[in-house]
Amino acid sequence: HGYLVDLYQATNPENFFQFIEEKKVRFKQILPELKQHQMLAGKKETATVFKSIRGIKEIYNIMISAKAKEYNTFGGGKRVTYKVMGENWWRSLHIRRIANRLPSRQVFDKTIRKFGEELNQRPLSRVKFLPQHLEQLTETIIVGDKVANVVFTKSPYGFLIEDKTVADSYRKQFEILWKLARR
Repeated sequence: HGYLVDLYQATNPENFFQFIEEKKVRFKQILPELKQHQMLAGKKETATVFKSIRGIKEIYNIMISAKAKEYNTFGGGKRVTYKVMGENWWRSLHIRRIANRLPSRQVFDKTIRKFGEELNQRPLSRVKFLPQHLEQLTETIIVGDKVANVVFTKSPYGFLIEDKTVADSYRKQFEILWKLARR
Protein backbone atom coordinates (compact mmCIF):
# COMPACT_ATOMS: atom_id res chain seq x y z
CA HIS A 1 0.00 0.00 0.00
CA GLY A 2 1.30 3.43 -0.85
CA TYR A 3 0.64 6.15 1.66
CA LEU A 4 0.69 9.82 0.92
CA VAL A 5 2.46 11.55 3.72
CA ASP A 6 2.33 15.27 4.28
CA LEU A 7 5.38 16.63 5.93
CA TYR A 8 5.23 19.94 7.70
CA GLN A 9 8.16 21.78 8.97
CA ALA A 10 7.94 24.67 11.38
CA THR A 11 9.10 27.90 9.85
CA ASN A 12 10.82 30.66 11.65
CA PRO A 13 8.14 32.67 13.57
CA GLU A 14 9.77 35.86 12.28
CA ASN A 15 8.66 34.87 8.76
CA PHE A 16 5.04 34.81 9.93
CA PHE A 17 5.47 38.25 11.51
CA GLN A 18 6.93 39.58 8.24
CA PHE A 19 3.97 38.11 6.31
CA ILE A 20 1.52 39.97 8.61
CA GLU A 21 3.47 43.23 8.26
CA GLU A 22 3.37 43.01 4.46
CA LYS A 23 -0.43 42.48 4.58
CA LYS A 24 -0.82 45.53 6.87
CA VAL A 25 1.17 47.71 4.46
CA ARG A 26 -0.96 46.54 1.51
CA PHE A 27 -4.18 47.11 3.46
CA LYS A 28 -3.10 50.67 4.31
CA GLN A 29 -2.56 51.28 0.59
CA ILE A 30 -6.09 50.22 -0.37
CA LEU A 31 -7.83 51.67 2.72
CA PRO A 32 -8.70 55.05 1.10
CA GLU A 33 -10.30 53.27 -1.85
CA LEU A 34 -12.30 51.02 0.48
CA LYS A 35 -13.51 54.04 2.45
CA GLN A 36 -14.58 55.74 -0.79
CA HIS A 37 -16.59 52.66 -1.83
CA GLN A 38 -18.21 52.52 1.59
CA MET A 39 -19.16 56.20 1.43
CA LEU A 40 -20.66 55.86 -2.03
CA ALA A 41 -22.57 52.74 -1.04
CA GLY A 42 -23.99 54.50 2.01
CA LYS A 43 -25.20 57.52 0.02
CA LYS A 44 -27.87 56.00 -2.16
CA GLU A 45 -30.34 58.27 -3.87
CA THR A 46 -33.89 57.88 -2.64
CA ALA A 47 -37.28 59.28 -3.49
CA THR A 48 -40.22 58.89 -1.13
CA VAL A 49 -43.87 59.87 -1.54
CA PHE A 50 -45.77 61.26 1.46
CA LYS A 51 -49.55 61.61 1.47
CA SER A 52 -52.03 63.64 3.54
CA ILE A 53 -51.50 66.54 5.92
CA ARG A 54 -49.71 64.17 8.28
CA GLY A 55 -47.25 63.19 5.52
CA ILE A 56 -46.67 66.85 4.62
CA LYS A 57 -45.89 67.63 8.27
CA GLU A 58 -43.40 64.76 8.30
CA ILE A 59 -41.62 66.15 5.21
CA TYR A 60 -41.24 69.56 6.82
CA ASN A 61 -40.04 68.03 10.09
CA ILE A 62 -37.35 66.13 8.17
CA MET A 63 -36.31 69.29 6.35
CA ILE A 64 -36.07 71.59 9.38
CA SER A 65 -34.20 68.92 11.36
CA ALA A 66 -31.51 68.47 8.70
CA LYS A 67 -27.99 69.54 9.52
CA ALA A 68 -27.32 71.87 6.61
CA LYS A 69 -26.13 75.36 5.74
CA GLU A 70 -29.51 76.71 4.72
CA TYR A 71 -33.25 76.10 4.28
CA ASN A 72 -34.43 77.43 0.89
CA THR A 73 -37.99 77.45 -0.39
CA PHE A 74 -39.98 78.86 -3.28
CA GLY A 75 -43.67 78.64 -4.08
CA GLY A 76 -46.63 78.45 -1.78
CA GLY A 77 -49.10 81.27 -1.28
CA LYS A 78 -52.15 82.38 0.66
CA ARG A 79 -54.23 79.36 -0.38
CA VAL A 80 -51.51 77.11 1.09
CA THR A 81 -50.82 79.18 4.19
CA TYR A 82 -54.38 79.74 5.31
CA LYS A 83 -56.48 77.03 3.72
CA VAL A 84 -54.36 73.87 3.79
CA MET A 85 -51.88 74.09 6.67
CA GLY A 86 -52.98 77.15 8.62
CA GLU A 87 -50.85 80.15 9.48
CA ASN A 88 -50.23 78.99 13.07
CA TRP A 89 -48.70 75.74 11.81
CA TRP A 90 -46.28 77.71 9.59
CA ARG A 91 -45.34 79.96 12.53
CA SER A 92 -44.65 76.91 14.67
CA LEU A 93 -42.56 75.34 11.89
CA HIS A 94 -40.31 78.39 11.69
CA ILE A 95 -39.99 78.66 15.47
CA ARG A 96 -38.69 75.05 15.44
CA ARG A 97 -36.43 75.75 12.42
CA ILE A 98 -34.88 78.71 14.20
CA ALA A 99 -34.47 76.64 17.38
CA ASN A 100 -32.54 74.12 15.22
CA ARG A 101 -30.24 77.01 14.14
CA LEU A 102 -31.11 76.49 10.46
CA PRO A 103 -30.92 79.78 8.52
CA SER A 104 -33.45 80.33 5.74
CA ARG A 105 -33.86 82.26 2.54
CA GLN A 106 -37.33 81.98 1.06
CA VAL A 107 -39.17 83.36 -1.95
CA PHE A 108 -42.89 83.99 -1.34
CA ASP A 109 -45.45 85.64 -3.55
CA LYS A 110 -47.10 88.85 -2.33
CA THR A 111 -50.31 87.06 -1.25
CA ILE A 112 -48.47 86.20 1.98
CA ARG A 113 -46.47 89.38 2.35
CA LYS A 114 -47.74 89.99 5.91
CA PHE A 115 -46.47 86.57 7.06
CA GLY A 116 -43.21 87.07 5.14
CA GLU A 117 -42.61 90.46 6.76
CA GLU A 118 -43.25 88.88 10.16
CA LEU A 119 -40.73 86.15 9.34
CA ASN A 120 -38.19 88.76 8.19
CA GLN A 121 -38.24 90.12 11.76
CA ARG A 122 -37.12 86.76 13.16
CA PRO A 123 -33.51 85.60 13.42
CA LEU A 124 -32.02 83.33 10.73
CA SER A 125 -34.86 84.29 8.35
CA ARG A 126 -34.81 86.19 5.07
CA VAL A 127 -37.83 86.43 2.77
CA LYS A 128 -38.18 88.11 -0.62
CA PHE A 129 -41.33 88.44 -2.72
CA LEU A 130 -42.48 87.82 -6.28
CA PRO A 131 -45.66 89.31 -7.81
CA GLN A 132 -49.01 88.06 -6.53
CA HIS A 133 -50.00 86.48 -9.87
CA LEU A 134 -47.21 83.91 -9.31
CA GLU A 135 -49.04 82.33 -6.34
CA GLN A 136 -48.74 78.54 -6.43
CA LEU A 137 -50.30 75.50 -4.80
CA THR A 138 -46.88 73.88 -4.58
CA GLU A 139 -43.75 74.58 -2.59
CA THR A 140 -40.20 73.42 -3.22
CA ILE A 141 -37.87 73.07 -0.24
CA ILE A 142 -34.11 72.52 -0.60
CA VAL A 143 -31.98 71.61 2.42
CA GLY A 144 -28.54 70.03 2.09
CA ASP A 145 -28.83 66.99 -0.21
CA LYS A 146 -32.63 66.89 0.14
CA VAL A 147 -35.38 68.37 -2.03
CA ALA A 148 -39.08 68.23 -1.27
CA ASN A 149 -41.85 69.12 -3.68
CA VAL A 150 -45.11 69.56 -1.82
CA VAL A 151 -48.50 69.82 -3.53
CA PHE A 152 -51.21 71.50 -1.45
CA THR A 153 -54.43 70.26 -3.03
CA LYS A 154 -57.50 68.85 -1.26
CA SER A 155 -55.55 65.63 -0.78
CA PRO A 156 -52.03 67.02 -0.28
CA TYR A 157 -48.95 64.98 -1.06
CA GLY A 158 -45.23 65.48 -1.50
CA PHE A 159 -42.05 63.94 -2.80
CA LEU A 160 -38.84 63.87 -0.80
CA ILE A 161 -35.74 63.28 -2.88
CA GLU A 162 -32.33 62.64 -1.33
CA ASP A 163 -29.78 63.18 -4.07
CA LYS A 164 -27.00 65.78 -4.08
CA THR A 165 -27.18 66.28 -7.87
CA VAL A 166 -30.92 66.95 -7.75
CA ALA A 167 -30.59 69.25 -4.72
CA ASP A 168 -27.84 71.25 -6.43
CA SER A 169 -30.02 71.59 -9.54
CA TYR A 170 -33.02 72.89 -7.57
CA ARG A 171 -30.73 75.21 -5.60
CA LYS A 172 -29.74 76.84 -8.92
CA GLN A 173 -33.43 77.46 -9.68
CA PHE A 174 -33.85 78.93 -6.21
CA GLU A 175 -30.93 81.33 -6.78
CA ILE A 176 -32.51 82.59 -10.02
CA LEU A 177 -35.78 83.34 -8.20
CA TRP A 178 -33.93 84.89 -5.25
CA LYS A 179 -32.24 87.36 -7.64
CA LEU A 180 -35.57 88.24 -9.28
CA ALA A 181 -37.52 88.63 -6.02
CA ARG A 182 -37.68 91.88 -4.06
CA ARG A 183 -37.77 92.80 -0.39
